[in-house]
Amino acid sequence: ERNTVQIPLGVDNKLFTVINKNDMRKKYNIDTKKYNSIGIFVGAMNEVKGWSRIKNIINEHQDIYWIIVSKHKEELNLKNGMVYNQVNQLQLCELYNCADFFIIGSPSETQCLAAIECCLCGVHIIMRDTGFVTNLTMEEKNHIGIIGDNLEQAVYTIKNSDKKYISREIAEKYYSIGEM
Repeated sequence: ERNTVQIPLGVDNKLFTVINKNDMRKKYNIDTKKYNSIGIFVGAMNEVKGWSRIKNIINEHQDIYWIIVSKHKEELNLKNGMVYNQVNQLQLCELYNCADFFIIGSPSETQCLAAIECCLCGVHIIMRDTGFVTNLTMEEKNHIGIIGDNLEQAVYTIKNSDKKYISREIAEKYYSIGEM
């Protein structure tokens, strides 16, 4: 048996910060009257990131506007959202700040920088108990979003909830450059 310690990679908490959602949604032409919630997925559209489950959730929730961000040149015909490819970090921060929640379906993550960046932007996260969240207490997990295997139920829960999460405070405590 080995003793291991995770050495987290710090995230720029000055760049990834809370910006006015209404301003960002106007900038990116998101019709908030048509959609009752806005979700964001960041990652490759493949099974490493759990894409087939995420795509099914997107198709099932036509009332949600979906922002899909990939570092690859990928296409997806979305009636209820937009795909962005190879965006810079400033634009990524703006897109995070359009969203009500972040979702990723990865069965395993080394850290999941995108989820940490979302937390720093005050965005609730939906993901499995993997990556950086494995180092959090159950109380801290409950403060950043919904952590578990039932992503489909988590989307229903988070879009219909008015619970206030403190994801930025949790991420800043452990994962911001300023605290490392």
